[in-house]
Amino acid sequence: MRISKLLAAFALLVPAMSVRAAEPDLHARPAKVSLALKTGTSRLNDKTFVYVPHNLSAPAPVVLLLHGAGQRADDFLKQFIKEADKTGAILLVPQAASGSWALKPDGAGGADFGSDPAAIDAALTELFAKAPADPARVAVLGFSDGAGYALSLGLSNPELFKGVAALSPGTVWLPPAVDKSQRIYITHGRHDDMLPLANVRDNIVPGLQKAGLTVQVSWHGGEHEIDPRTMAQGFEYAIGK
Repeated sequence: MRISKLLAAFALLVPAMSVRAAEPDLHARPAKVSLALKTGTSRLNDKTFVYVPHNLSAPAPVVLLLHGAGQRADDFLKQFIKEADKTGAILLVPQAASGSWALKPDGAGGADFGSDPAAIDAALTELFAKAPADPARVAVLGFSDGAGYALSLGLSNPELFKGVAALSPGTVWLPPAVDKSQRIYITHGRHDDMLPLANVRDNIVPGLQKAGLTVQVSWHGGEHEIDPRTMAQGFEYAIGK
């Protein structure tokens, strides 16, 4: 069994204890259903927003969006509406249980994802019961803290997420086994002084590649921010064609 690893901000790729931790398994799966949601932005539940583009064609791509620390889900969603309209993708945007997504070593060689995976799983289950989703084009995309969480959650659930896009990540949990067919995209600002580029370039990307994953990488000239050009590239790469 391959040793689990945690690629943490400002840290090298360090082997953890050779104990397989419980992974954040998501059980939601797309189903053949008719659209039962209105187009535009609406609430799926108290903590989750959904956006259905007007040009939806069934089955549609679905992108789970994970906001950065301290951001609001509804504000985060607005930055991706243009891309959703362009690609015909449904957006699902949950609010983190706390100010950000909980991802830390659990002290036993694994990772602690907090309570958010259960809430995300429930939201995806509800969405898949109300919207026709293409199982080959379900992706997760995050920014900052949400980027590290998107990578970690996505890599742990390759049966669900066929693509993962990380915009300015600072950390990633590498599960004991990966699916080398996943579409992985990472972008980062060259002048990011919050989560430095060097950690991503020298630790995270090489660590993922060492695990056998193919990583599409694109640096941009900004700081700790969402760059529209590389965001669009990552969005479209993650959902595939």
